[in-house]
Amino acid sequence: MRKRLLLVGPLPPPVHGAAVATEAVFKSDLIGRYFSTSAVNTNRPRLIPDTQIGKLSFGKVMRDTGNLAHIISALARTRPDIVYLCLSHTATGLLRDCLLLNVLRLIKGGPKSVVHLHGGSFDRTLLATPWLFLPWIRKNLRSISRIIVLTPSLTQPFQALGLEDAVRVVPYFVENDLHLTSQEFERKICRIREAHPRRIAVLFLSNLLRSKGYWDVLECARLISNTVEGIEFHFAGAWVSHHDKNEALRFVSQHNLRNVVFHGFVSGEKKRLLLERADVFVLPSRHSYEGLPISMLEAMAMGAVIFATPQGGIPDVVQHRVNGYIVDPEHLDSMVENLKEIYGDGDLHMNMARRNAEAAARLFRKEGFEESILQVLVEIS
Repeated sequence: MRKRLLLVGPLPPPVHGAAVATEAVFKSDLIGRYFSTSAVNTNRPRLIPDTQIGKLSFGKVMRDTGNLAHIISALARTRPDIVYLCLSHTATGLLRDCLLLNVLRLIKGGPKSVVHLHGGSFDRTLLATPWLFLPWIRKNLRSISRIIVLTPSLTQPFQALGLEDAVRVVPYFVENDLHLTSQEFERKICRIREAHPRRIAVLFLSNLLRSKGYWDVLECARLISNTVEGIEFHFAGAWVSHHDKNEALRFVSQHNLRNVVFHGFVSGEKKRLLLERADVFVLPSRHSYEGLPISMLEAMAMGAVIFATPQGGIPDVVQHRVNGYIVDPEHLDSMVENLKEIYGDGDLHMNMARRNAEAAARLFRKEGFEESILQVLVEIS
């Protein structure tokens, strides 16, 4: 007899890390052998600008109220043994999630709970929460059976709460078709080794939020355009607003940046082709709740050198000058010099590419993700 599992979290669209991971759990054949799974989709209908993240509004209150009603209905209908909840990384979202945890805690003989934190900086979330609610939040957090985080460094806020025994580390995954085969990787190495004159493709692959750093990459393209002809910048992702899109296009036109290409939202074969051709993946994110960007892991699997900020769990994966560069968007000149270094040193480029492809093949397989989630669920069944 299979146990009953209720997922409460975002499902695509729109596409982002938490939605991709929740969908993987929901559709997993492996997990489905042991659990009868149902889901309540809490995803927003569209991406929201940085300025609205974590802000209270009438629309959000109405949507959250509707979601809570759907969750309570699903609890009554499915009578799950386990509730898997995507834990919010904003203060207002945490209060909402604790309301659900409180409901579960009050149900006599009710389901056990697993929460999955898809972002970082949970300590910052707690600091942003009104002090009056903190004892109630701590009480609800201590009722959780298991807490899943993306990397080892993201366990620290829960250790401070005395919850270290409940925490499990499960990194994100890369879809199997986005891992280079050995033949594809060797072709990429040959291209790097034999290209004369040298050319490298720099890829920004993420939703086009200011906090993700696309504007900093545009500035790098401007700084490089007059000194190096062989570095191209490719931007792929969904725009959050027409205003942002028009402003970026004006910037490119104003500075005559012929080394910049916008691809819009990409998926499937077009996304794979961009990743395969990318020599450098760049994500100078300032996003307060950055966890472990799936697009960064995909780029690693495709043998790209990683340029990223030390946000969330990124420093657990990217080692400066080993498999990429930890960058500071406040010092673009330094980032430009690092790009020029990769452009000018084919051996360094090849070594970093090989380290990333090998690490991704070992650490970020979808099968491993599903097995790890299943292990967490079975532990408390």
